[in-house]
Amino acid sequence: MSPNLAAKRKDRLAKEIGTVRKAWGLDTSSIALVYPNTYSVAMSNLGFQLVYRLLNERDDVLCERAFLPDREERPQFERSGRRLTSLESDRPLTDFDIIAFSVPFENDFPHILEILFRSKIPLKSADRGEEDPLIIAGGVTSHLNPEPVADFIDLFAVGEGEVIIAPFMEAFKKSRELPRRKRLKSLSQIKSIYVPSLYDVVYHDDGRVLAYKASAGVPERVSRAWLEEEALQVSRGGSSVLTEDTEFGDMYLVEVGRGCGRGCRFCAAGFINLPPRERKTDRLASEFEEGIAEGKRIGLISPSLADHPDIEGICRAIHESGGRSSLSAVRADALEEGYLSHIKKGKLKTVTIAPEAGTERMREVINKGLSDADILNAVALLGKVGIPNIRFYFMIGLPTEEAADIDGIIDITIRCRNRFIEESKVHKKVGNITLSVNCFVPKPFTPFQWRPMEDEKILKEKLRQIKKALGREPNIKMISDLPRWAHIQGLLSRGDRRLSDLLLEVHKNEGNWKKAIRDTGIDPAFYTARARCREELFPWDVLDIGLKKDYLWKEYERGLAGKVTPPCNIGACVRCGVC
Repeated sequence: MSPNLAAKRKDRLAKEIGTVRKAWGLDTSSIALVYPNTYSVAMSNLGFQLVYRLLNERDDVLCERAFLPDREERPQFERSGRRLTSLESDRPLTDFDIIAFSVPFENDFPHILEILFRSKIPLKSADRGEEDPLIIAGGVTSHLNPEPVADFIDLFAVGEGEVIIAPFMEAFKKSRELPRRKRLKSLSQIKSIYVPSLYDVVYHDDGRVLAYKASAGVPERVSRAWLEEEALQVSRGGSSVLTEDTEFGDMYLVEVGRGCGRGCRFCAAGFINLPPRERKTDRLASEFEEGIAEGKRIGLISPSLADHPDIEGICRAIHESGGRSSLSAVRADALEEGYLSHIKKGKLKTVTIAPEAGTERMREVINKGLSDADILNAVALLGKVGIPNIRFYFMIGLPTEEAADIDGIIDITIRCRNRFIEESKVHKKVGNITLSVNCFVPKPFTPFQWRPMEDEKILKEKLRQIKKALGREPNIKMISDLPRWAHIQGLLSRGDRRLSDLLLEVHKNEGNWKKAIRDTGIDPAFYTARARCREELFPWDVLDIGLKKDYLWKEYERGLAGKVTPPCNIGACVRCGVC
């Protein structure tokens, strides 16, 4: 290892609290847990940390971490030709029995290939031999649409780690002496394990998926595993490793809930994590105490944080224990002065609200269920309690979007700014609003999965219009994604196995998507710009996450008609099929 790389590794480990180091031995299964992005991004991800803890809690498992090298590190790897190694012991990834990728975002798919390449492991599953590690992937993308990387991954874990890890590790130990192909067949018998090489895909002449044909003895579809609420109560949901070298370096992250029953029609996280489940306040107390003892702010994580029935009690408990708390995004109509007052005492500087669309009509289409008054009242409340900054999330390119909806984003932002300044005057501070505008990407297992994306040129023009209108407005800052990258995300979100050729070319051309698309002849518009019919078989339909496809279609039709669907009523609602 070069002196610079060695020093950086040593420095990172020295800054960490909670690192697990185990002795290597014949009685343990060794796992390299890999996040396909850089260290600082990886260690900001609570799901990645959760799996690290779950694996290392087992006496029969040794788990170490590995990451995509930082940009400034890559030339050193290339000059030396050295293999990618784990953080804890600096061992090459080829020394491990299993390489387990945790992949929450499709845009990290190319990084999987780069990490395998730097580890000297054959990129394609079909090219690996008996001595190569087993390559596994889990995380959100594994139970959304794993197909674009199916040729590179030996098996996918579909669902939540608490349910999958124990049966998988037991089966893995029993299958160690089997040849690779037989081992994969054996592991495919575990609920929620998807082995793509055991499924043949047949296509229509026009390129659409016709069928998935499972090998004999293999389930036709793979079911998602999820943790029952009672079991969630006794599981731990806080940070495993603390370090300053992350976006949330001053925080101890705590998951207070999973899933969201609001049913926003664009939101994959809401649908694939149904049913909503929440941790009780008393079950979270030990997590809060641990974070406070380390001098960290408690970062509360949940897809629908303000819907927790005791959000005020949670914030009060943290404050009364001498701690400070921070919120992830909260609904505008669920903000309350009670819990905000506790958060404000912790000197929280920014609260995030996601109106998503600029007009009430558009919010009914996406089932957001927010009025302009809800948003303005939320802004007024934040100003009243003394929160200095607000961040707004909006989307463009949504189904049925009109020019008036883009004007609405501009209008509601200026009205909110004016109201925020007015309410903030009592604190003798004038805060700012940051506007984050992103392009809508249709996601699997949502009602909008049948919808095409809007053309890049149109998206660019809409962004230009918003920037022009708000660019000179005081106390408003706008940031946005690039329509080009949104379309690549859409391609990877909705693609099938044939995209493996494209990903190989992207890897070969060092990230040059334009050249890779030209060289492969793949038409991205087939995946991004094509409307689907009701009966179309999707690449991700090989997975069964519990949702009725007919229900999603009905929600799609309700969205186009501007009809609002009420939130889940857990225990009394059977409409989507999960419960």
